[in-house]
Amino acid sequence: MKVVVLEESKIRKEEFSNLLQEKGHDVIGCSATGEFLEALNSSSPDRILMNVEALQHSKSIFTYFDSIKDFESIPIIYYNAPENYTGLADRLNTDQDKIIVKPVEVDDIVAEVD
Repeated sequence: MKVVVLEESKIRKEEFSNLLQEKGHDVIGCSATGEFLEALNSSSPDRILMNVEALQHSKSIFTYFDSIKDFESIPIIYYNAPENYTGLADRLNTDQDKIIVKPVEVDDIVAEVD
């Protein structure tokens, strides 16, 4: 399975990559939404892992909201979400999408991919 990860922390992004690769997944790690959008457009991922805080800090957030509609069929795992987070307003959230409220460990998030 091809997984695109949006994570600002270099250390945490490497943890995700290592754990997911150990499980046999192809991983594209992104630190910013510009890089994230490029990965989505060029890689045809099967799953998206998205740090909600990284998305909220992004300068490209409006570009993201316009683009995410093209990826409605790709399940998203949102993590580090506040308790009342419901997903992206402009996206048709599906049963395949998951929201993991903070605090959360990398192992717990990786377990949700499979």
